Amino acid sequence: MLIRGRRELDVDDFAAVRDVSSREEQTLPEVGAMTLDEIERAMIEKSMRHYEGNVSRVAESLGLSRAALYRRLEKYGIQA
Repeated sequence: MLIRGRRELDVDDFAAVRDVSSREEQTLPEVGAMTLDEIERAMIEKSMRHYEGNVSRVAESLGLSRAALYRRLEKYGIQA
């Protein structure tokens, strides 16, 4: 049995999936506008501002170990 308590899905069950993918399209830069390195650097900088430089929280939010984040901070010349 499915989470909704029914054995079958209907169109409304897929609305949330559609909404997430359309939001994703709106928040990503246009194809070719930025390199992966530029996107990664921008996300790290945004996370550093959001978490006020708390490296542990930034690493966790980005799915990185602290060591991996420190390597990227050094790569991009970002101060911790």
